[in-house]
Order: sequence, then C-alpha cells, then structure tokens
Amino acid sequence: MLQGLTLPWVSRRLRIAGMDDDLPSLEQATAEHTTARLALIRLDQMAAKGALPAEVEQRLRRDLEERARKAHAVLGPGADDEHLPELVEGAVSAAASYAEARRELLRLEREEAVRLWQRGEIGDEALQALQRRLDLEEQQIL
Repeated sequence: MLQGLTLPWVSRRLRIAGMDDDLPSLEQATAEHTTARLALIRLDQMAAKGALPAEVEQRLRRDLEERARKAHAVLGPGADDEHLPELVEGAVSAAASYAEARRELLRLEREEAVRLWQRGEIGDEALQALQRRLDLEEQQIL
C-alpha cells in the first residue's frame, strides 16, 4: 500500500514519462490537499456542534478525505497543513443539511485556493483547475 501511495511522487521526482499523465500538477495537488484539509477541519467543527446528520457528515468526510489522499499521493512525504486550524477560526454558522454544509465547505475551499494563489504558492493554471472542480461540484449539489 505504501508503494502505491508513493509511486506517483517518485515517478514525478524521477521524471518518468507516462507515469503521471493523469495526475494533477504539484501546484494543483498542493491546492487540493490544502483546501480539502481545511474543509475537513471545518467539517469537524460542524459535526462537534451536532449540526449535521451522521450520514451527511460521513458522506462529506469520505469525499474530502479521498481528495486529500489523492493529492497527498502526488505531493509525497512532508505535505504541510499546520496553518489550517487558524484559517477555520470563526468560520460561518453550522449547516443543517448536506447541501448547505457542502456549499459552506466549497466556499471555504474556494477562499483558500485564492489565498494560495495570492501568496504565490500556486499559479494560474492550478487555481483555474481547482476552481473548475469546485464549480462542477457546486452545480451538482441538489
């Protein structure tokens, strides 16, 4: 299992052609990892307040964790998310339904992606790819 998770990172570092054609860029993976981890922290806060039904929390958590895992596989060891808890402080009120909760998490992810871009941690292409995904997810909300 460890080999499967580190293979994309190793192939990218060794520049093995064809191994990572369907993987996001390092910048996009950084943004995906950071925004998913941030949304997970906010989800924890929402769940702690009892603001979500258990099945809604599990569904949201599963999606966010999967995205964080995929991005982490590209980034490899040392992916940093120490600063995330401060970003969540004072976040908006708890949501009562999946759609409300997902919209809040998407908004939070979108804000963090723009923050990463403004700080120069990701480029235009990574920001656009992340915003496209967030737009599509937002359109799919019931």
